[in-house]
Amino acid sequence: MYKTLFVDDERLIREGISNLIDWERITGQELTLAENAKVALKYLEHEKYEIVISDIYMQDMNGMDVAKTIRKTNATIKILFLTSSPDFAVE
Repeated sequence: MYKTLFVDDERLIREGISNLIDWERITGQELTLAENAKVALKYLEHEKYEIVISDIYMQDMNGMDVAKTIRKTNATIKILFLTSSPDFAVE
């Protein structure tokens, strides 16, 4: 069982990812959706997630900053990034 949190500030992307995959069958848990980084970090304060999937570019905080914040308290959580931006580069 893998509790998974998906973070994206685009509603259509959140809904699409949620509906595209049978999360309960694959992970044993329903996918938790967060509409922005602040909501995601609040969820992480109260629940234990094994996987976080995050958009890189969001309005309130980017995905890389979300990952850095998560790493301060949880070194074992798996973090995956998604982006539809063609100009993403790792710095």
